Amino acid sequence: MKQKKKLGIIIAVAVAIIVVGVVILFALKANKSSSQKETKETNEYEIVKPGKDTLDADKIKGYSAKVGVEDKTEKADQIVLSDPNLTVESIGAYSGSFIEDGSDEATKNVTAMLITNNSDQMLQVALIDFQVNSNETASFKVTNLPAGTSTLVLESNKREFSDKDTYTYGNAATGYMDQPTLEEDKVELKTENGKITLKNKTDKELKRVYVYYKYVQIGGAYFGGITYRTPFENVGAGKEAEAVAAHFNPDSSQIMGVQILDN
Repeated sequence: MKQKKKLGIIIAVAVAIIVVGVVILFALKANKSSSQKETKETNEYEIVKPGKDTLDADKIKGYSAKVGVEDKTEKADQIVLSDPNLTVESIGAYSGSFIEDGSDEATKNVTAMLITNNSDQMLQVALIDFQVNSNETASFKVTNLPAGTSTLVLESNKREFSDKDTYTYGNAATGYMDQPTLEEDKVELKTENGKITLKNKTDKELKRVYVYYKYVQIGGAYFGGITYRTPFENVGAGKEAEAVAAHFNPDSSQIMGVQILDN
């Protein structure tokens, strides 16, 4: 009798251990699954440096691509620009900060254009005018767009978008340049929110230096046609200088180039 009782206790303990083990195993799997899901969701909203094949218009916050009146396809094949190096991916409505004039004013339903530079040079500047609905003009300005990348540009005058708008041909006055360097052999840059620190690595005073940067956004594209410029003057040999860069954020800005002038 005692042996049977003892055997029963052993069996009960063994079953309990197995049950606990199964519960722990399921908990670990659930936690792993949750962790993987969280990582996947995080990656979906990760800012990716713009480049060839990085564009994903559906991820661009605040932007709704609407091509023409009925056609809402992903690519605006019927829209032609006078410069064949540029492709209009889509035109639509944007709601959010208006950055083209540096004001960051909250706006709603502003006409926006997603454009790609297909050339092998940086697009230094493009002034693009569309005739809309026969009697209106939509104007866009793009600056410092690297080869093979895209940007979402807001209409310069905050024109409100309408589904009735028609866009077919845009006149583009453009200029291109070689991709500027960061002059890493001459200067070293340190960045933080609202400030850029430049160190002169040469043995001569740098009279004037400009640091150019743009916003990067979720969706593998730049944000805005605007390019910000922060100046430095009279930086002594081996010295450091700080400059206010109010629109600079290390997580959402990219330095496009450094320009060193002798005068």
